[in-house]
Amino acid sequence: MKVRYNRCWYEINTKDAFWILGQELWLANRRLLRGFKRIFIYSKQLWIVVFSAIVFSAAILILGFSLEKYDTLYDGLWDIKLFFFSSIFIVLFGNIVSSETRRRQLLKIQHLKYISFLFESDQYIISLCRIGGFEYESDIFLTEEHLNRFTEVLESHIRLGSMVKVDSNYLPKHMDEKIFMKSICDSYFNKLQEIKNYMNSGDLVGSDNYYARSYIDYPLDEIRSEKIIIDSLTDTELEREALGFANHISALLIHVIPQLRRPWRWDFARNQNIRRLLKNKGVHIGREFDRNEYWQIE
Repeated sequence: MKVRYNRCWYEINTKDAFWILGQELWLANRRLLRGFKRIFIYSKQLWIVVFSAIVFSAAILILGFSLEKYDTLYDGLWDIKLFFFSSIFIVLFGNIVSSETRRRQLLKIQHLKYISFLFESDQYIISLCRIGGFEYESDIFLTEEHLNRFTEVLESHIRLGSMVKVDSNYLPKHMDEKIFMKSICDSYFNKLQEIKNYMNSGDLVGSDNYYARSYIDYPLDEIRSEKIIIDSLTDTELEREALGFANHISALLIHVIPQLRRPWRWDFARNQNIRRLLKNKGVHIGREFDRNEYWQIE
């Protein structure tokens, strides 16, 4: 049976296909509920409009009775109902449209920030590992599973003392490893500071800005301290320190990166279950790229 997931088509057995369809309905319902929640939040901001509409309506009723335009209160209320409800609806609709438009714009910016930060975080850790003679080319911070895989392999490498030196061609010309390590620390420190400034702007969607900023302070302090001790290390000590620091700082960064990607990970575990089932039991059909490959599910 054919199923469509994440704009891709798959062939899978009927039982699993219906399970996936059920999960997709659940996900759609969750997105709908989150949309209603945002509308409720937007509507809470209209209390001043409602108050003003009540005041103006009361003034119109008083004026109408004084001019003998209404015989009963019901006549007056019926007469002003269109003004009252249309005023609130127009303002609410305008507020929803403007708020959702701004939210989409902020999400586009946030996604670009996230993709850039994810890439530079991976490259920073990979560069530290190269200094220590350890080569690792897979994604590190895509998910917690990816980080756990990296940590397991790195810690095994450190325990075994596998200091097989990689080719130093990765170093820029006329730059030794100490200068290179300080250079990548400086560069990544600036990137972290840029992300912190972005969080301070209040434009972060889906995360609490205060807690997001608190998470980013730890790696900033650690990198600042690390730069101080680099010059005092011998070549062998530098290699061990680079690997140990890569292991340590990656454990801190995994708390920072999710703050940027949270709007796209609300139902991540459920989506991963669907992707895992499609990888293990389904067959990708069609000419489009299999988007599940991006997640490198094992």
